[in-house]
Amino acid sequence: MLKRRIRVLLFLVAGAGLLLGCARAKTAPSPEQPRMLPGIAVEGEVMAPAGEAKTATVADEMPALRMIVYEGYMELRVENPKEALDQAWRITEELGGYVVSSDVSEASLPDGRTTTRAHLVVRVPAQHLQEARERFRSLALEVLKDTLNSEDVTAEYVDIEARLRHLRATEKELLKFLEEARTTEEVLEVYRHLRQVREDIERLEGRKRYLQQVSKFARLELQFVPKEVQPPVLPGVWTPKTTLQAALRALIRTLQVLADLAIWLVVYFLPLFLMFAALTWVGYRVLRWGYRRFFRPEDRGNTPPPASKTTP
Repeated sequence: MLKRRIRVLLFLVAGAGLLLGCARAKTAPSPEQPRMLPGIAVEGEVMAPAGEAKTATVADEMPALRMIVYEGYMELRVENPKEALDQAWRITEELGGYVVSSDVSEASLPDGRTTTRAHLVVRVPAQHLQEARERFRSLALEVLKDTLNSEDVTAEYVDIEARLRHLRATEKELLKFLEEARTTEEVLEVYRHLRQVREDIERLEGRKRYLQQVSKFARLELQFVPKEVQPPVLPGVWTPKTTLQAALRALIRTLQVLADLAIWLVVYFLPLFLMFAALTWVGYRVLRWGYRRFFRPEDRGNTPPPASKTTP
């Protein structure tokens, strides 16, 4: 009997979750045309207008302020990337944000000089997003790229809250069933479902906290590149020491190549050559013997006797 009640309870919870998902899809306003929901927000609750009964629909549970997640990317050409990174860091902290990651790298140019690049990822309060972008743009000599994407997560947040309420109600009912359990099998059955429900609650609460965090703080990725470095008009100062070192390095590399070639000739090519020469000589001797043995037998029988010497 207890197992049947548990199955009915879980079936009802699953059905309620499905209905909430359908209701969210029908009632969620379009991201292109945001609208305010009817009612007055008082301490986080939406009150129905006077004379109307309050109905428990997903639309009524929508928060008065929409939850928007912003992500932007800016590529800025600056005089000094490292100094620009430090200034952007200070701007972020002044606006109440924080730095997620930063990186400064150097690369060598063909003429021997080095160039510096800086990369910074920050999160700033959403209400200061436009101010932050304007201040970051002011650091640049030229804005190479500036993009901003947004995602409305209001409907997902409301759906998570509704699912959490139903899961917590299910948890309470399962605890009641646990008190009514009489056998070990019934206790284990209730514990199994209770553990699954609590795992779902923890997962949804984590997702809810994440949506709250990313909607409050916009993410901006900044790439600082140096201005184009012009090559020097005059070549660098000639120094005999540098030339001597370059010549020695070239000589050492040449000797290394010759030594490597000699090692390959002695260790690899010479044994192969000797093996090939030996096989060739053996093959030649075998062919010569076979030719004399099988293809010129008449030469042995028709050989004229040697001429006899006559005395006058």
